[in-house]
Amino acid sequence: MTDVFGAEKLTGLVKYEKPVIVDGNQKYIDVYIRHDNVTMIVEQKSLGKDLTEKLHQSGDIMLFN
Repeated sequence: MTDVFGAEKLTGLVKYEKPVIVDGNQKYIDVYIRHDNVTMIVEQKSLGKDLTEKLHQSGDIMLFN
């Protein structure tokens, strides 16, 4: 992650369970990292879930694995 973000330490940059509003409902991004002009969103899946399934979340952005 240090190579991707160019930050020596990610301490303070990582937010867990960041609240977002999707279609008027409050949802949560599992891990949200923002540094300068780079943003990374991590969504974890439960065991046994289809990882190729498209998900509608994170503020009207279609996410893929």
